[in-house]
Amino acid sequence: MMEKYGKTQDSKNAVKGASRIDRARGMCKKLVGHFSHSWKKKEALKKAQRVLNLPEHSLITECPTRWGTRQRMMERILEQQRALSQVLSENRNTRHLVPSWQDIEVLESVNRALKPLQEFTDALSGEDYVREILWPDGGSTTSTFLI
Repeated sequence: MMEKYGKTQDSKNAVKGASRIDRARGMCKKLVGHFSHSWKKKEALKKAQRVLNLPEHSLITECPTRWGTRQRMMERILEQQRALSQVLSENRNTRHLVPSWQDIEVLESVNRALKPLQEFTDALSGEDYVREILWPDGGSTTSTFLI
Protein backbone atom coordinates (compact mmCIF):
# COMPACT_ATOMS: atom_id res chain seq x y z
CA MET A 1 0.00 0.00 0.00
CA MET A 2 2.85 2.39 0.82
CA GLU A 3 4.43 1.73 -2.55
CA LYS A 4 1.25 2.74 -4.30
CA TYR A 5 0.96 5.89 -2.18
CA GLY A 6 4.58 6.82 -2.89
CA LYS A 7 4.06 6.45 -6.65
CA THR A 8 0.90 8.53 -6.48
CA GLN A 9 2.69 11.21 -4.49
CA ASP A 10 5.60 11.24 -6.95
CA SER A 11 3.25 11.60 -9.90
CA LYS A 12 1.39 14.43 -8.15
CA ASN A 13 4.70 16.21 -7.52
CA ALA A 14 5.72 15.69 -11.15
CA VAL A 15 2.44 17.18 -12.38
CA LYS A 16 2.81 20.10 -9.97
CA GLY A 17 6.37 20.69 -11.22
CA ALA A 18 5.27 20.55 -14.85
CA SER A 19 2.51 23.08 -14.21
CA ARG A 20 5.04 25.43 -12.60
CA ILE A 21 7.29 25.12 -15.62
CA ASP A 22 4.34 25.74 -17.94
CA ARG A 23 3.38 28.81 -15.92
CA ALA A 24 6.93 30.20 -16.02
CA ARG A 25 7.22 29.51 -19.76
CA GLY A 26 3.88 31.21 -20.37
CA MET A 27 5.01 34.20 -18.34
CA CYS A 28 8.17 34.44 -20.47
CA LYS A 29 6.14 34.30 -23.67
CA LYS A 30 3.83 37.07 -22.43
CA LEU A 31 6.82 39.23 -21.49
CA VAL A 32 8.50 38.75 -24.85
CA GLY A 33 5.24 39.39 -26.68
CA HIS A 34 4.58 42.55 -24.67
CA PHE A 35 7.98 44.01 -25.48
CA SER A 36 7.98 42.90 -29.11
CA HIS A 37 4.65 44.64 -29.81
CA SER A 38 5.52 47.99 -28.24
CA TRP A 39 8.35 50.18 -29.50
CA LYS A 40 7.90 52.40 -26.42
CA LYS A 41 8.54 49.43 -24.14
CA LYS A 42 11.56 48.41 -26.24
CA GLU A 43 13.02 51.90 -25.84
CA ALA A 44 12.24 51.90 -22.10
CA LEU A 45 13.98 48.52 -21.81
CA LYS A 46 17.09 49.83 -23.58
CA LYS A 47 17.14 52.84 -21.27
CA ALA A 48 16.78 50.64 -18.16
CA GLN A 49 19.56 48.36 -19.44
CA ARG A 50 21.90 51.36 -19.74
CA VAL A 51 20.96 52.67 -16.28
CA LEU A 52 21.47 49.24 -14.68
CA ASN A 53 24.68 48.51 -16.66
CA LEU A 54 23.15 45.40 -18.24
CA PRO A 55 24.02 44.19 -21.72
CA GLU A 56 21.72 45.79 -24.31
CA HIS A 57 20.29 42.51 -25.55
CA SER A 58 16.82 42.17 -26.98
CA LEU A 59 14.49 39.47 -25.73
CA ILE A 60 14.43 36.12 -27.53
CA THR A 61 11.21 34.63 -28.88
CA GLU A 62 10.60 30.92 -28.42
CA CYS A 63 10.16 29.10 -31.71
CA PRO A 64 8.76 25.55 -31.49
CA THR A 65 10.65 24.40 -34.60
CA ARG A 66 14.06 25.69 -33.47
CA TRP A 67 15.91 23.64 -30.87
CA GLY A 68 17.07 25.61 -27.84
CA THR A 69 15.00 28.76 -28.24
CA ARG A 70 12.99 28.03 -25.09
CA GLN A 71 16.13 27.78 -22.99
CA ARG A 72 17.61 30.91 -24.62
CA MET A 73 14.37 32.83 -24.02
CA MET A 74 14.37 31.86 -20.33
CA GLU A 75 18.07 32.65 -19.97
CA ARG A 76 17.58 36.11 -21.50
CA ILE A 77 14.63 36.83 -19.18
CA LEU A 78 16.86 35.93 -16.22
CA GLU A 79 19.69 38.12 -17.57
CA GLN A 80 17.38 41.11 -18.04
CA GLN A 81 15.20 40.50 -14.97
CA ARG A 82 16.07 43.77 -13.21
CA ALA A 83 15.50 45.91 -16.30
CA LEU A 84 12.25 44.14 -17.13
CA SER A 85 10.95 44.57 -13.57
CA GLN A 86 11.87 48.26 -13.59
CA VAL A 87 10.07 48.96 -16.88
CA LEU A 88 6.99 46.90 -16.04
CA SER A 89 6.67 48.34 -12.52
CA GLU A 90 6.41 51.89 -13.89
CA ASN A 91 2.91 51.26 -15.27
CA ARG A 92 0.02 49.98 -13.18
CA ASN A 93 -1.36 48.07 -16.19
CA THR A 94 1.82 46.01 -16.68
CA ARG A 95 2.78 45.23 -13.07
CA HIS A 96 1.09 41.82 -13.34
CA LEU A 97 3.77 40.85 -15.90
CA VAL A 98 6.63 41.25 -13.40
CA PRO A 99 7.95 37.73 -12.72
CA SER A 100 7.33 36.49 -9.18
CA TRP A 101 10.13 35.02 -7.10
CA GLN A 102 8.58 31.57 -7.70
CA ASP A 103 8.73 32.10 -11.47
CA ILE A 104 12.36 33.20 -11.22
CA GLU A 105 13.19 30.16 -9.10
CA VAL A 106 11.63 27.83 -11.69
CA LEU A 107 13.39 29.62 -14.57
CA GLU A 108 16.74 29.32 -12.81
CA SER A 109 16.20 25.60 -12.20
CA VAL A 110 15.13 24.92 -15.79
CA ASN A 111 18.03 26.98 -17.12
CA ARG A 112 20.52 25.09 -14.94
CA ALA A 113 19.15 21.80 -16.25
CA LEU A 114 18.98 22.74 -19.94
CA LYS A 115 22.10 24.92 -20.31
CA PRO A 116 24.61 22.01 -20.44
CA LEU A 117 22.46 20.24 -23.05
CA GLN A 118 22.30 23.44 -25.10
CA GLU A 119 26.08 23.90 -24.93
CA PHE A 120 26.68 20.26 -25.90
CA THR A 121 24.27 20.52 -28.83
CA ASP A 122 25.92 23.75 -30.00
CA ALA A 123 29.34 22.07 -29.79
CA LEU A 124 28.19 19.23 -32.03
CA SER A 125 26.29 21.34 -34.54
CA GLY A 126 29.19 23.12 -36.25
CA GLU A 127 30.30 22.38 -39.78
CA ASP A 128 33.48 20.47 -40.61
CA TYR A 129 35.80 21.31 -37.73
CA VAL A 130 37.78 19.60 -35.02
CA ARG A 131 36.32 19.87 -31.57
CA GLU A 132 37.70 18.64 -28.25
CA ILE A 133 34.98 17.49 -25.91
CA LEU A 134 35.69 17.44 -22.18
CA TRP A 135 33.63 14.89 -20.29
CA PRO A 136 32.54 15.42 -16.65
CA ASP A 137 34.89 12.65 -15.45
CA GLY A 138 37.88 14.70 -16.63
CA GLY A 139 38.58 12.72 -19.81
CA SER A 140 38.52 14.26 -23.24
CA THR A 141 37.92 13.17 -26.80
CA THR A 142 39.15 14.88 -29.94
CA SER A 143 37.11 14.16 -33.03
CA THR A 144 36.62 15.56 -36.48
CA PHE A 145 32.99 16.10 -37.30
CA LEU A 146 31.99 16.08 -40.94
CA ILE A 147 28.37 17.07 -41.13
